[in-house]
Amino acid sequence: MPKVKLDGYLNKHISEICGVGYNKNSDNHCAHFVSHVLGLNFGYTCGMMVHSSQSSGSIRVQEIFPKCKQVGSWDTLSDSLECGLVFITRASNVNIQDKTMLNVPRKHVGIFYGKET
Repeated sequence: MPKVKLDGYLNKHISEICGVGYNKNSDNHCAHFVSHVLGLNFGYTCGMMVHSSQSSGSIRVQEIFPKCKQVGSWDTLSDSLECGLVFITRASNVNIQDKTMLNVPRKHVGIFYGKET
């Protein structure tokens, strides 16, 4: 995905991105946003949250993590990698070798461009 396309989502509320109407302000929509932007539709989806059969996006961070082609810690990230997903949680919540992440309340996923050190 080109960075310019991602920049088009700046300042947009999830209600402008999700076509099925799952946009409760009190919910964390990080995985939901990433899934709509990247077209991820597996596991538990926003459509299931509102009982819609329309095209929907995945909403669980721990379900996105194992679908990644390659995972690792930030310090092992190649400088040549221009973009990807970044997952944030306690290291003890993740098993990189098995590509699993515990379902804990405090976790996050986002899209990054470039590696800042």
